[in-house]
Amino acid sequence: MGMMGSLPPPHGYFVPDIVVAALTGVVTGWCVGPLIPVLGHWKAGLPLWLRPYEVLVTSSYTALVETIPDTASLHSMRKIEVFMFPWLAHGHISPFLELAKTLSSRNFMVYLCSTAVNLSCIKRRLTENDADSIQLVELPVPTLPGLPPNCHTTKNLPPHLMPTLKKAFDWSSHNFSKILKTLKPDLLIYDTIQPWAPIIASKHDIPAVVFISTSATMTSYMFDRYNNPGTDFVIRYEYV
Repeated sequence: MGMMGSLPPPHGYFVPDIVVAALTGVVTGWCVGPLIPVLGHWKAGLPLWLRPYEVLVTSSYTALVETIPDTASLHSMRKIEVFMFPWLAHGHISPFLELAKTLSSRNFMVYLCSTAVNLSCIKRRLTENDADSIQLVELPVPTLPGLPPNCHTTKNLPPHLMPTLKKAFDWSSHNFSKILKTLKPDLLIYDTIQPWAPIIASKHDIPAVVFISTSATMTSYMFDRYNNPGTDFVIRYEYV
């Protein structure tokens, strides 16, 4: 195969495809090359509806919309580092872990902090891909009488030891502070059980947001008990 020129007649000169392709590539590079940075800048200023994007559904009524960067830009971006700090119950850890996986798939670096006995279970739920962007961080918790390290979790914990576990967890706040100071994450995502976590984060200039993994009913009850101690909890059906 080749290309036939129009001169001289009647059949013209035969030009091999490889030569035509090479000339086309050179001319295209000369003409389009200088425009690439300009087009990139122009693309960044496009309105959202003209740019590629994806939607992350967060509930039945809300969603997050984010643009899709090209591969080169994605790999050149510094990963935002998020420190996740759930309560020591697996019912709390599991939603945090699923959120961690979602964030890690969007170029976030996630530190998931818990006790050694909980981390041993979490580790089995991570894939090889997760290991690149989800790092498990152990929280040293004091060993109190009747509460050995293998009991630093609510799993199979006798009910009478729950207050002791909460006390040991609160006493680990100093260790938590040292971890934040060392890692210096961009954001702390904490659980409602440890209200001291955002206070410590603020001392290290780290913004914090609470992730409430419980149901709306339980959350409503907890806030009502906090705001109205010593009163009966009344469900206002007009708000349900």
